Amino acid sequence: MLLETHARLLLVVHALLGGTLVALTTHHLVWIIRSRGTRRTGEPRFAFLASLFFCLAFALGSLVYPTYRVRVRAELLDAPAAIAREVGARVTRTPSLSPPRVARLFDVKEHLVALGLLSSLALFWLSRRTSPTDPDARLLYVALGTFCCATTWCGIVLGLYTASIRAVGGFG
Repeated sequence: MLLETHARLLLVVHALLGGTLVALTTHHLVWIIRSRGTRRTGEPRFAFLASLFFCLAFALGSLVYPTYRVRVRAELLDAPAAIAREVGARVTRTPSLSPPRVARLFDVKEHLVALGLLSSLALFWLSRRTSPTDPDARLLYVALGTFCCATTWCGIVLGLYTASIRAVGGFG
């Protein structure tokens, strides 16, 4: 794999971008809600930054994904021998989700984040094209901002949880 030797470092940077994205989308949503239908000068900037960081985090996650798919999911989460070892190890520690459930949870996270990326790009487009005084546009804007923020929170929580179960690669 091309980036396998740097997978752990890329994963850490991906998590840092995700944390920044959570802060940006949360702050953006607060600005949207507090604006009450008026355009605040910083709000379109937050829409741009959230879209930019969403694209960066998504791209970096896509670079790490092949390593995850082969080295973590196939070898540790889907393999019957690895599942049997995991079940045997649980006797001595706190129970958690089974490896196949962790893999499915990660799949759910991937789909949510893909939808969040689309909502972020739509929000960026709306921030440049609509008037905040239009009630229909405002309703869509608040809904997209809420969905975008929720998907980033779900993405960071589920991503860090699954990464804490099984990690990828080494520091190169």
